[in-house]
Amino acid sequence: MPALAAAIAVAAPLLMAEQLPVVAVGERDFFHIPSEDDFRLQKIARTDHEKEWPFTVDEGYLTCAFVVGRPAVYFTEMPVEDDFDAADLRTVIVSTDPFDLAFGNLGDGGLMRKGGDIADLIRLMAPFESLGARLCEQPRGTQIGPGEL
Repeated sequence: MPALAAAIAVAAPLLMAEQLPVVAVGERDFFHIPSEDDFRLQKIARTDHEKEWPFTVDEGYLTCAFVVGRPAVYFTEMPVEDDFDAADLRTVIVSTDPFDLAFGNLGDGGLMRKGGDIADLIRLMAPFESLGARLCEQPRGTQIGPGEL
């Protein structure tokens, strides 16, 4: 058992280093904690004929920021009132990673559509993750209108 622990201790940093960028600068640094100014926003809305919409609300914001050196995409519902508290808005992780979808969104508050299996959810989320990745290529603090990406 101690040999297994030693092997994991040696292998873990090497596996993580393989996934990190070679040169990390600013917001893409592994240890950078995103601030409000680091996020990029795009308002998105479900069209009347769209059946592949993975969220339970018809409109919201697709947001992206670099977290631990990688782009992280989220969907946040639109505020209903003008004097809203940002902490009360529901947000979900937009990802094709089954772990993110299954465990990262446990507290989604009903923001993601239920039904089907994880493969179905991955298929529904893939276009939004791709859009979010393109959004992350924009300068920090960018707010993009619908259909601009």
